[in-house]
Amino acid sequence: MTKPLLFPMVATALIAFAMAAGFAAQQSLWVDETTQLAGIRVPIGDTFKFLTGRPAPAFDRFDVPGDRMPPLSYLVGKAWAVVFGFSEASLRYLGVILFSITTALTAAAAGFACRPSSDKARAQVAAWISGLAMATAPTCVALAPEIRAYPLFHCLSAAATLLLVLRLTSPARWQLPTLIAVLTAAVYTHYFGVILTGAVFVALIVGQLRLRQPIRPALILASTVAVLSLGLIPFLKQAVALSHQQSGLESGHSFAAIVQLWVRFGAHGATQTINKLEYLAVGAFSLCAMTALVRSARSRVHPAALPLVALLCSGLLVVCVASLCVRGFNAANVAYNVWAIPPVFVILGFGLTQIPNVTYRRIALAVAGIWFMTAIYTSLFLSVRGSLFAHCSNPAIVNAIETVGVDQVTMIHTGDKSGIFGMAYYPLRYNYLDRLQQYGMYPGGPLVDARLGRPGTELAPTGLKTPFVLLVYTREFRSQELARTWKTGSDPAFDDSACVAAIVNAGYRVIHRKTAPSFLGSEIILLARRGALENVP
Repeated sequence: MTKPLLFPMVATALIAFAMAAGFAAQQSLWVDETTQLAGIRVPIGDTFKFLTGRPAPAFDRFDVPGDRMPPLSYLVGKAWAVVFGFSEASLRYLGVILFSITTALTAAAAGFACRPSSDKARAQVAAWISGLAMATAPTCVALAPEIRAYPLFHCLSAAATLLLVLRLTSPARWQLPTLIAVLTAAVYTHYFGVILTGAVFVALIVGQLRLRQPIRPALILASTVAVLSLGLIPFLKQAVALSHQQSGLESGHSFAAIVQLWVRFGAHGATQTINKLEYLAVGAFSLCAMTALVRSARSRVHPAALPLVALLCSGLLVVCVASLCVRGFNAANVAYNVWAIPPVFVILGFGLTQIPNVTYRRIALAVAGIWFMTAIYTSLFLSVRGSLFAHCSNPAIVNAIETVGVDQVTMIHTGDKSGIFGMAYYPLRYNYLDRLQQYGMYPGGPLVDARLGRPGTELAPTGLKTPFVLLVYTREFRSQELARTWKTGSDPAFDDSACVAAIVNAGYRVIHRKTAPSFLGSEIILLARRGALENVP
């Protein structure tokens, strides 16, 4: 069966690469990515110190916020950068390539799940459906180029799903130790790897019992991964401490967050750029997914079908309970739960091909086709106009700085709520270090040295010395606002008049203004002293 699956695996992986590479060119550097990039650039010893909460002097020059991630994604990123360079673009393509591999593994898992059936055509269709679902799913495309742990975690989940399917359909001695290694790597990549490991453990028990075989392999897997994961304890202590410090920073501790997680499996904010398209996307996806779940759960011929359902349901049950009960972070965040996407799409591809009635199967495939069309539209939109749904407005801010020269401008950050200007500060700090002088400002207040996390020295606007001032007002946008901005063609409003007036009263005048909407959008205002324009290139 391997040769018939090779073509859909390669073809869908290439589609995934094209989709994700398009958005990689649109994505912007953001806060957490600056931490990851700094950790990749400094010596490994300092990275481990930083992630375990110990003093790491090499990080001081970057002035980046703390991180709650385990270390493996940092080590993989460093190994990649040693060969391909430390640039932002290079490290985004690491995620793009991992996403392509994820797609191929997902397609293979769906095809192998059709065993012991001898219907190679049905296995190919299952592989095509699962592979295309992964390659075009806009949430996956948007997460792929992130310089974070998520692309690697996503890939490891797909590998674990494939290994589970192989273990249940055609057992071999190498599969269990390989699965243990993959799950251990997942735990050292993201703490939700524990949820993935528990879900695979449940699935393996269900599969072994269905086959009337001992559950000893599942017990070996769980105990071995638990022992190997003990090295995470110092990192976990630091993650818990940071979560307490940042309590309330993330929202969504409610049933609505759980619903939003399911919505993000089927759609993305960019889907809303066509009126009501998100309802069609989520509706079509939900109908196909639920049909596939029921068919997979009822399948008695295919030994991996019910275990895959058990994997998905047990893991999502833990996430739902955590989302409703645990404070300090949003457990239903789709980025944390990329582990669930490969089994969802494997079940989707397998389940739709197992509908016995030909007419019903064709209807289900037609509905899946509708969802694919919405996904393709959204992913293409992200590739062409993705800056609207990028993390922040960093490229537009950098362009303004480069226009006048970093040594000629003072950055002043402000925002619609306390502390939000850090979202623009950290990427610029990473890009320019001490070359760029940055201040924070609240309406009606003085300028405060924006070396965040340190005692700031105050400065009156009249004390500014550079010929240019770049005032950046940052605010958060919902997907609906961004979609409305695209549909109406109108720029969103920013309440920055008080801050602009303070700088104008200090002897500057506005020479350029640009609105750059994104999830963390900015109003970018360039002001100049009299005579300063003569020095602009």
